[in-house]
Amino acid sequence: MSTQLPDKCPICGSYLFSDDDIVYCPDCGAPHHRDCWNAVGHCGLLKDHGTENEYTPHEPKDGAELKDDAFNKTAAQSAENDAFQNRTQDPEDDDFERQNEEAQERMHACASCGRMIPDNAQFCPYCGRAENEADDLESPFGFFQNIRMDPYGGVNKNSSIEGVSVRKIAKFVSYAPNRMLPLFKQFESGKKRTSWNWAAFLSPFTQCFFRKMNLQSFLYFLVDLVGCVLLSPFYNTVLNIDFPVNTTSQQMTATLLNNPLKYFTADTMILAGLGLLVLLSVRIFAGLYNNFIYKKHVISTIKAVEKDLDADEEDELLRKGGTRPFLSLLIFMMILYFGNYIPAFIARLLFS
Repeated sequence: MSTQLPDKCPICGSYLFSDDDIVYCPDCGAPHHRDCWNAVGHCGLLKDHGTENEYTPHEPKDGAELKDDAFNKTAAQSAENDAFQNRTQDPEDDDFERQNEEAQERMHACASCGRMIPDNAQFCPYCGRAENEADDLESPFGFFQNIRMDPYGGVNKNSSIEGVSVRKIAKFVSYAPNRMLPLFKQFESGKKRTSWNWAAFLSPFTQCFFRKMNLQSFLYFLVDLVGCVLLSPFYNTVLNIDFPVNTTSQQMTATLLNNPLKYFTADTMILAGLGLLVLLSVRIFAGLYNNFIYKKHVISTIKAVEKDLDADEEDELLRKGGTRPFLSLLIFMMILYFGNYIPAFIARLLFS
């Protein structure tokens, strides 16, 4: 089990842990990340050597033995640390300034906060972004490449959700895993099953299509179709009312609302009410439960791919996961533009 040590690496400023690859300054004994030492080539506390501020190793309290042997590595690694002795430079040495300039050349800007850190630093000491490995996920928009967030949303990337690796889920989700993974964790714990999703509320069919939930998308389409069929007698009546040629849609609406029973039968109004209720209910349901449904879809799909020994797992996850952004946007735009015409079209088919 990894234990946090009382010291921070003097170069990157991150806390040291017992399972880190640690080296110690042969002069003052200050612990460093090996990568950080290699990046600058000398002790991070070199300026304090020989002064009253020189680093002093921590001692056990009340004579108690230290529980973690990471505190006692200095003597055991003395031979290894001797190899670094020749890298330690005197600040008054003529070569010291050149060495520091070379060290600065081995620094880079953190992709998250923009501050300069060693090339081999494990984490940015300012914002905590992991630097020792490439991002698991690519930014969907190239011109936002410098905008970074934790792709796992605070969820431990080495953990699992219902037996499926968090890393694998993040790659499958692809878009907004930093939002989905914490929700999936909450769903797994049983603390909640609902989470509001505005995209699902506005267009359940399109949101499922976007997430490649083909079956769910088809079911939502069928429910919307039922709602449109229930509304079709209302639209058929409206289409058959003989309004004056120059009547605007606002004037038509005002006329119908002022005296609806003059134009619509009771059955027509009941069916129209049921149609609106169906369309609204399915949207509220989708807004509340689509994230939970998506979690079930992700977990079941990944497990099915893992069981298929004949398929290439990586290719199958890429094919079945991810999103359909552009086609989904096109469909949503068409629904916005033609949505009001669909019940009227159905009415023409049924009653013409």
